[in-house]
Amino acid sequence: MKTMRVFCVLMLWSGFGFSQNPELAFELNVNTVGKPYLRISILPQLNPGQTMDANSPVDYTFKLDKGGVDYFGGDVQLSMAVSRKSIDLDMHDVSKQKLLGLSTASSDFTIVFNRPLTIKTTQGDYEYSVAEISELSKGKITFTEDQVEQYTVSRGGEFSFINNNFEMFYVPAAESDTDEGELGVKFAYRNAYKGVEIFSGTAYFMAEGQVSTNPKDSLNYLSIYPVSYSNLDLEKTTEWLITAGLEGNQDLSSYRGAINLAKNMLLPNLIDLSYGYDRLRLKPVLQAGLKAYAEGDNRRRNTDGSEQQNEKSAMVFANLYYLVPIYHSFTAIVEGQLFYDFNTTINTDKELKNYYKLTMGYDVPNTEFKAFFSYQNGERTISPSKDELMSIGLLALFGN
Repeated sequence: MKTMRVFCVLMLWSGFGFSQNPELAFELNVNTVGKPYLRISILPQLNPGQTMDANSPVDYTFKLDKGGVDYFGGDVQLSMAVSRKSIDLDMHDVSKQKLLGLSTASSDFTIVFNRPLTIKTTQGDYEYSVAEISELSKGKITFTEDQVEQYTVSRGGEFSFINNNFEMFYVPAAESDTDEGELGVKFAYRNAYKGVEIFSGTAYFMAEGQVSTNPKDSLNYLSIYPVSYSNLDLEKTTEWLITAGLEGNQDLSSYRGAINLAKNMLLPNLIDLSYGYDRLRLKPVLQAGLKAYAEGDNRRRNTDGSEQQNEKSAMVFANLYYLVPIYHSFTAIVEGQLFYDFNTTINTDKELKNYYKLTMGYDVPNTEFKAFFSYQNGERTISPSKDELMSIGLLALFGN
């Protein structure tokens, strides 16, 4: 009988001595309500009726490690919260480039805390070392293509890449109007005024343009809209846009004040050239609108060489922007514009005018840039003449 008691005590001691921490599951979600963010939830597989202490301290820091390097490098706002069922790690303001990396299947991503993680529950505490969390999370941090699209749409979606991009280009001497090599930049920029919301929409500063070392190139232009307003529908697939400001050629020898009312719409994404590679496929954006303007100065000449008087007019226009990922690292971008000016002094032939640009880019590894070749042809709404341009350079696309 005495021997049996010793055996039972040993069994009881052994059970406590070799008890293991609960297994950890990892769940990835995208929040699209309010300010969007990505969430990694750590879910301890607890016993029935066992819950976590939601008041547990969250004075931890963490990072996503990839190959021994902090993946975000301090560019992303990170936060941590504890509920009765999960430990939630949130990531705000994730860039397009980093977002694409998180959607690519990889076993390199791991979660690294600054100290051992203690999980407090109603039935006792459990502690996981930094190395344990890193090993348990390995290969579990991959967001799906649908989740990437949800996050992209919630931050302005396809519209954000149209309104935020930058390229540096070079025109070889053989293609230049001046018979010399030309350098230039093309940009689009939109940034919301903080705290300014009107009728559930957002007020913005907007600017776009193309300038080069050849200021007389008729494809060059500048548009600055200090007063802009955007209103997205609930699904963020349609955007009403009002812009007001100054438009002109590069040296502003021709300029006008303009107000634009436009609607941005997403079209079905009918082309898939990614061939199985995990690439973010943005839907084509069609913009249709009406422009009213009053000229401040122009470069038009009458047949006798005298300068034409300034005009007030209106025009209708339609723009298309379509980004097509190709295989693993190539990207094609198609841009086009049709417009019709109702003023017969400006549009003497009463013609529907057009402009288009075709770009082929290759992703530069470990950067936001694409090396590209592009071809432009047509005329701008501000320009009285048609031209074409071939260039090479670097292009960066930025989400909001």
